[in-house]
Amino acid sequence: MGSERERRRFVQRVTSRIGGAYCTPPEPGRCSDCSGLVAEEYQNATGETISGSSHEQMRLGTAVGDDPAGWEPGDLLFYDTMGVTANGNRASHVGVYAGGGEAVHAMNARQGTIRSRIDGEYWRQRFIGARRLFPIESRSRDVEESRRTTLLLDSSSPRRRISAIAFPRSRQHGPRGVPGGAVPVHHP
Repeated sequence: MGSERERRRFVQRVTSRIGGAYCTPPEPGRCSDCSGLVAEEYQNATGETISGSSHEQMRLGTAVGDDPAGWEPGDLLFYDTMGVTANGNRASHVGVYAGGGEAVHAMNARQGTIRSRIDGEYWRQRFIGARRLFPIESRSRDVEESRRTTLLLDSSSPRRRISAIAFPRSRQHGPRGVPGGAVPVHHP
């Protein structure tokens, strides 16, 4: 859906709303409910419109699992806070993962938009899924380069060098059955 740059903009915009007012139905630029906050700031970050319903938002993007270690800032976290099924799911609340074990939510009229820990008992008991609307790009060009090319020195001869090119991890075996897709290249 969105780009890496748009993901960062989305997270920044959502976190800038902490302390803002809650209202339903949302009034863009003034106040919002949980799914309205997501829809408004997604549109502001990407220029694209998504549904303002948490039930519909849970159908967008790709599932990223239940383990917070696999989540990235900008992932949407869904909760069953009302026990109501609509559009095939029970997602009555949505928050935006902000990183560091915290999410930003438009909670209610009393609390407004807040940042909260996701590991609290209330959220853990009601969590039903996480979705990613933005692709996650490589964090470091150096890490990516190290996956592509590895140089090994042959200890049997100081004048002989062996290079190996590592292919993406998705290949189980490379040419000639070399595990990991490494193809030895001998240099005199």
